Amino acid sequence: MIVEVLGIGIPNKGAELMLIAVQQKIRSKYPDAKFVVEPNTDYFGRANHGLYQKFVFRNKYMDLSFIGDYLPAKIKSKFGILSEKDVDVILDTSGFAYGDQWSVNKLATRLGRIDKWKKDGKKVIILPQALGPFTKKGFDEQLKHIVPSCDLIFARDEISYKYIQPYSKDNVFQSCDFTNIVSLDGVSASPRDVCVIPNSKMIEMSSDFKTADIYLNQMYDMINTCIKHGRKPYFLLHEGKSDLDLVNQINDRLDSKIEIVKSDCPREIKKIIGCSNIVISSRFHGIVSALSQGIPTIGTGWSHKYEMLMRDYDNEKFLLDQSNSKHNELLIELFNNEKYKIIQNRINDKSHALKTKSMAMWNKVLDII
Repeated sequence: MIVEVLGIGIPNKGAELMLIAVQQKIRSKYPDAKFVVEPNTDYFGRANHGLYQKFVFRNKYMDLSFIGDYLPAKIKSKFGILSEKDVDVILDTSGFAYGDQWSVNKLATRLGRIDKWKKDGKKVIILPQALGPFTKKGFDEQLKHIVPSCDLIFARDEISYKYIQPYSKDNVFQSCDFTNIVSLDGVSASPRDVCVIPNSKMIEMSSDFKTADIYLNQMYDMINTCIKHGRKPYFLLHEGKSDLDLVNQINDRLDSKIEIVKSDCPREIKKIIGCSNIVISSRFHGIVSALSQGIPTIGTGWSHKYEMLMRDYDNEKFLLDQSNSKHNELLIELFNNEKYKIIQNRINDKSHALKTKSMAMWNKVLDII
């Protein structure tokens, strides 16, 4: 079986973790499955995950990717190339790519060939992701065409489900983010205290400088609060250069710089998060990795997907926004051992239920495949 995975952005560790989750679950039933992606990410990043590259030759004026179907098998094997005709299953793991915050062209480009895929007998499944809203011109037409043609679509939260459900023909369901069941067997990490995961998108997606300043001040204040209370905060990088630039910007404001931890392995990053006592995260999958392992977490976010994630774990009290000036108060609450245990137990109860949901989602997917 050959599975094409859409929407993977390397070195985004959340996206890579979704890829690993896909590979683990598919190979649990199909051990010889091969995985292919379009070559729009770093080669070495793809190679680390054993990914084939799909033959793609297109721009906004023409698409000559069909040439790949005529390449000799020996050439394709030698260079690790697969073509569209080789693919049996298409899994879209975009995370959050379809809605008003993105161009309708992104939806059309990524899923616009669905008629051909279905004609060729491919299964097309959109795995749990944030969706919508869809008020901008062009979305309605595209969704009326694409959604009914998919074999399965999973919205990651209640709001996303409401946005996509009107286009459904009984193929749309709701399920949580599925990286909560990624196996960490064989991965080790040292115990740490307060893990801080900034996100450059908190500034990129801000509408003005004032909002960006509020975010930076929140991060700076909480790190200083940790230090004043004898805690040991550290930065954990969850993506590439843009997050590192942000970390350095915050670090330069501190009286004493704190440690910056990074890893190329998404599973190790999840393990590091799970070995921390408290997490402060602006990365969606940083929050998932923390809460799914029972780690009390303060989160910030720039879309509805963060609010709904924190609600899934009954943790929305600890989601900050630009009007929330109680960030230090919430952090100090987690320093109280008695309150910490109560919060942790509540998170663990929700985590067990959500892992059951993820398993049920994969059962549906594997049945369809």
